[in-house]
Amino acid sequence: MSDPDHEEVGRASNEADPLLSRPSPSPSASSPPTPQRSRRQHVSTDNNKTKVTHARGLHHFNDEEKNKMNKFQSLDFQPIDSQIFREYERHAFMHENLTKTFGKWVLCFIIGGVIGLLAYGIKHGVEFLQDLHFSTAAKYMAQGNVSAAFLFSCAWCAVLAGSACAVIIILRQPMAGGSGIPEVKAYLNGVRVPGSLNVVTLIGKILSLVLSYASGLVLGPEGPMIHLGSMIGGAIGQVKSKTMKWYPSIFWKYHNDRDRRDFIASGAAAGVAAAFGAPIGGILFSLEEAASFWHPTLTIRTFFCCLTAVFLSSILVQENIRQMNQQGMFVFGLSSDYLYRVFELIPFTILGAVGGLFGALFVHLNIRLSTWRMNSLKSWQGKILEIVLVAVITTAICFGLPALFPCRVASDITPVPNADGGFAPPANNTLVTLFCEDRADDGTGHARTGMYNDIASLLFTPPDKALQLLYNRSNNIFSVGALATASGVYFILTTITSGISLASGLFIPMMLVGAAGGRLIGTLLQQGFPTWQPPLDPSVYALVGSSAMMAGFSRMSISLVVIMVELTQGTQYLLPIMLSVMIAKWIGDIFNEAQYEHLMELKVYPYLGWQPPHYAAFQTVADVMAKEVVTLRAIESVRNLVHVLRTTEHHGFPVCDPPPQGSYSDRGVMPPSPSLSPPARRVRDDRNSVNSGSETFASVLEDARDDGDDDDGDGDDIDVGPPRRNGVFKGIILRNQISVLLRSKIFVSSAQLLELSQQSPVPLPATVVFSKSRSAEMVDLSQIEVRHPYPVLKWEEFSKMMARELPDIDALSLSAEQMGMYIDLRPYMNRSPALVQQTHSLTETYRLFRTMGLRHVVVLDETHHVAGMVTRKDLL
Repeated sequence: MSDPDHEEVGRASNEADPLLSRPSPSPSASSPPTPQRSRRQHVSTDNNKTKVTHARGLHHFNDEEKNKMNKFQSLDFQPIDSQIFREYERHAFMHENLTKTFGKWVLCFIIGGVIGLLAYGIKHGVEFLQDLHFSTAAKYMAQGNVSAAFLFSCAWCAVLAGSACAVIIILRQPMAGGSGIPEVKAYLNGVRVPGSLNVVTLIGKILSLVLSYASGLVLGPEGPMIHLGSMIGGAIGQVKSKTMKWYPSIFWKYHNDRDRRDFIASGAAAGVAAAFGAPIGGILFSLEEAASFWHPTLTIRTFFCCLTAVFLSSILVQENIRQMNQQGMFVFGLSSDYLYRVFELIPFTILGAVGGLFGALFVHLNIRLSTWRMNSLKSWQGKILEIVLVAVITTAICFGLPALFPCRVASDITPVPNADGGFAPPANNTLVTLFCEDRADDGTGHARTGMYNDIASLLFTPPDKALQLLYNRSNNIFSVGALATASGVYFILTTITSGISLASGLFIPMMLVGAAGGRLIGTLLQQGFPTWQPPLDPSVYALVGSSAMMAGFSRMSISLVVIMVELTQGTQYLLPIMLSVMIAKWIGDIFNEAQYEHLMELKVYPYLGWQPPHYAAFQTVADVMAKEVVTLRAIESVRNLVHVLRTTEHHGFPVCDPPPQGSYSDRGVMPPSPSLSPPARRVRDDRNSVNSGSETFASVLEDARDDGDDDDGDGDDIDVGPPRRNGVFKGIILRNQISVLLRSKIFVSSAQLLELSQQSPVPLPATVVFSKSRSAEMVDLSQIEVRHPYPVLKWEEFSKMMARELPDIDALSLSAEQMGMYIDLRPYMNRSPALVQQTHSLTETYRLFRTMGLRHVVVLDETHHVAGMVTRKDLL
């Protein structure tokens, strides 16, 4: 069985691949462990003691967790620099590149438009269900039937939340639950998470989000909107669907992981922009939090995508094209007297520290609860039962607590003048009259005059309306007890709700926690200094508290500040927001990492952060590389290729020169026949002729002839002696590339190879390809590329087949004759992979991997032979 740490690369133990792998050295033959190696072993021993939550850089995956990583593949962000790709680039015309660039702009426009339409549809769908819920409950309360109102609210919350979970279960797409941000971050980092971005997940996410957000549970739509934007960006940007088996050939140029990554990053930014009405914040969120790789052209395309999403959603929401409203989602007026006093920077700093502490506490509690859910709630019955239980608890608290609080008089609310001489938007239109004698005449439960319940106005109401009240500049809206209770209730309910099996986000709930807590501190200060004129404004503290709480659990900084400013139009409060966000991030980082980083660790995604682990400074790449490497010859037999794909699960194989002639005697087989001895290699000093390549056809034929007989042609009866020694490294080829070649049956017979091996060098003009800018007289022979005397796949055709979902190797039908043929891997292998020496620093290897988006790094010894390979799992 192969080492579970190294699924990605061509490596295996002797049991997994007796044909091509080399036996691992015995302990006695190996060199004594270096201090660095001992340090890594010590770290691995302590992995089981790693805390559930921890500070940055202190987590180490144990062997069991690395076993679970085998289901995740890495993405190919780096282009495959093969010979056929170079040939395509050499003959590509300028208009083809311009067409591809223009197509990206068109696709970004479509992505932004679709996300804007989706945001509008979700908003109206949720508002319709929320109005139906609260208006029906208000009618029962108007009739004096409190029990009926409570039972209806419980049933409503349980049925909608249970249905949101049932959608995920029926569609069998668990990735449709949660926020989806960890999956987006993992993909943009280079990890392919199965089922996270397909069409079925998209449908399930939309339905689950509408039902869960309208149910009355304490959750928000922003995280799922980011995931939805990513899925839309990936689907539209690729213009294909593996789920639906749809691959339009006209868009084949976009069918690669690199372009899909960029479209997903743009879609994630547009999702934030549409959810918050914050286009600049969306770009910065994608740049700061979501994307691991960025470039200037992606910035301007993402800006255009966010602009389209916000513009379209704003037009549809306001239903007035001639008169656009420039205000954010939550109206936050400006004071006509002052912004804030210098003294208030002290409580703003305290708010930041409190936000960091409670954010870290939330991460700790929620990750522990999520760990328990993952280990204990594995059946769908248990997941639905948990959701129903959470729904009943939420309804009981939000409906029952207002009965314990006295009602307040709406006329006691004091409006605050605005900068334009008017007054701040009145708070009366969103106040709830639950358990109060005086109710509105229209039966909606919203008081115009008379009595209202302040705690019900925060708990038994849609979250966006509660935030509008907390951000309202009017004074004397809430009592101190109501604010303290609401902040505590929202914190507890958010902790237990986040992580259940339905689509849910954390932005709005955590903003509510921070806004209620911030307004509480502002109200206490206002009551403590009643003689100050103008009086302190509690709404400013609500804004700062929301920012601090958001930074405390997410550890966002720049993007969060811009989102809060765009969301509330509080541009003049930029300094307090920046101060609280920075303090909250610093305090939170002392105790643990961000919520989404811990979730990725819990789900064992092989995510590479910006900073290498601490122990990497004491090691070289030889300490972590896999030494049992499966290599292929430049011209490999079909039988061997089929055998390798059937007996290993690796995704990358180094291609090497055939071993020296002397190595045949090491294999216990007959030496090459004199009739097949390769001609002596010619020195490249003749400009009119070149040898057909450094790999000799004859050695391949003889080596393959000695591999043994295969009676049934399936590659399972190969019986060989000790595996051969690796040759000089030439390139690397991926598993799916080999699958394409086998499926295309680009085979060469042994007779053809034998004929080619006996031919004399071919005249130069028939065998080489010259650069457009250089003539034959000026060409450097070291830059010559040899044409192959048999057909090869073109890059366009090869890319189209690579983009498809290839069948399993066992489904491939090959005759015994075809199994005895050969495939020339040289036109298709990557000739420019990342290479390092055995003595290379592990820290620098990590940075090379992380900054370039690599999938494999080949480790070479002093003689340019393959010594090992490194994948992202070796660096964790």
